[in-house]
Amino acid sequence: LLKHPLHHSIHYIYTHLLLLPPVDAQRSLVNTDMYKAADADARAVLEQLGRHRHFGKEETVMHEGRVASSVMIVTDGIVRREQLGGADHLGPGELLAVHHVLNGEPLNYAFTADTGVEVCEFDAEAFRCCCDRCPGLDSYVWKYCARRVAEQLLAPRAVL
Repeated sequence: LLKHPLHHSIHYIYTHLLLLPPVDAQRSLVNTDMYKAADADARAVLEQLGRHRHFGKEETVMHEGRVASSVMIVTDGIVRREQLGGADHLGPGELLAVHHVLNGEPLNYAFTADTGVEVCEFDAEAFRCCCDRCPGLDSYVWKYCARRVAEQLLAPRAVL
């Protein structure tokens, strides 16, 4: 049961093992680093434009090879990013497809719900405009992208 690396988090214990109800999407968004990096105007836009979505266990969240039409932030659950050589597990606060949306590139991996997953979804164009208008949010997003790329480059991969 506790084989997954994020199973030891307090969030996982409270929401999955103790069976407490998940935090509502709005309150979860407010608690993310991305939201905190935004100024008041950008926060208002994020709150207004964010659309709550649920994905069941093993449901595809985003398909490989498609151009992402939105950015998602995980607010509850675990998403598996599947790629050649392995998979990464992304939990609350992680951004999905942000690098691809900002660069207009198709996804080179798929996202699948490892557990039941709640996300807050933002239309790609609206998200780009929000980043353009808010230097704090833009800086956070690009630092996030740089950190994720560095983690991918440094991660050990299976030899084929």
